Amino acid sequence: MRDLTRVVSGGALVIAAYCPGQAATLENPSAWGASFESTFEDDHGGHKSNSLLFVAEQARHEITVFDSLGRRIHIIHGPIGNLAMDKFGDLFVADFLGLSFVNEYKPPYSGPPIRLNLPSDQIAWGVSTDEKTGVLAILSITREVGNDAISFFKHGATKPCKVVTTQSGSLGLGTQAAFDAEGTLFFGASTGNGGGVIVASLAGECDAKSIRELSFDQPIYPYGNIAFDKDDNFVIQSYVNDQPGPIYTYRHPKNDAFGPPIAASQLGIYDSRPLTFLTLSCDGEHLWAGDFYGSDVFLYRYPSEPILPPLLAISNVRENVSAAVFPMLVP
Repeated sequence: MRDLTRVVSGGALVIAAYCPGQAATLENPSAWGASFESTFEDDHGGHKSNSLLFVAEQARHEITVFDSLGRRIHIIHGPIGNLAMDKFGDLFVADFLGLSFVNEYKPPYSGPPIRLNLPSDQIAWGVSTDEKTGVLAILSITREVGNDAISFFKHGATKPCKVVTTQSGSLGLGTQAAFDAEGTLFFGASTGNGGGVIVASLAGECDAKSIRELSFDQPIYPYGNIAFDKDDNFVIQSYVNDQPGPIYTYRHPKNDAFGPPIAASQLGIYDSRPLTFLTLSCDGEHLWAGDFYGSDVFLYRYPSEPILPPLLAISNVRENVSAAVFPMLVP
């Protein structure tokens, strides 16, 4: 049997997915210089690549930008954390330092970031963007006992168009969130008073009103990353005994309820460390996983068969904690 696994060292990553139906709309592309321009040339059998990968590396305190050939074309120094891209190529970072703002970096990511400020009692916790509208959602938690909040920002705005708060002690927001094809935000949360972990949703973006809790056909501990795939199916990594477990795919919920999973991707163990789901590729046919604060990143087909090895293994990506792709996957 032919071994499909390739190893790339030095922190480089080969993007193996292309999105021919999506145009790269980065502002001022000439500012990137020759390395950026070559990213969008025909480089694999006549297929035009327009994919970039952003990886937050906690050990280095930097965000690395890779092109589709695995070349490290840029490094963003500074706070790192949960990442999100929008359809214009803007990168949003909710750092892990407990700050009351999100950094927005515009291409070519060489200038100082724009700060999207939150109230001083709020800590930026998670970020997600709607590819169709360009709306950004920031999940934040309170420094003391109080109300967590979800703030929606229109593209280019520095003040939210809508803020929805949770009732004190009733719902604690998680760090992971994703928009579905209809623009509804789904996110992980914990119920109050030591309750369980759930998935909730909030529709309406700038006209959002109330948070709705969702139920599963069978119990799941949704502590890992979440996403919507190209068919608008819900993708979530479960945790088992506080360790990353299978990545389940569910059909879009109906009446605030999920049915049984339609696929399960079991990524297994690498060097005694379980693998965490980082992000889906822009074509929705692959996923990237990291080795739980380790130094390796792996490319799998999505959904992944349990016994198949990764298509690609990348070494020396130090403490990979979050990743994002451009263009975004469109549910």
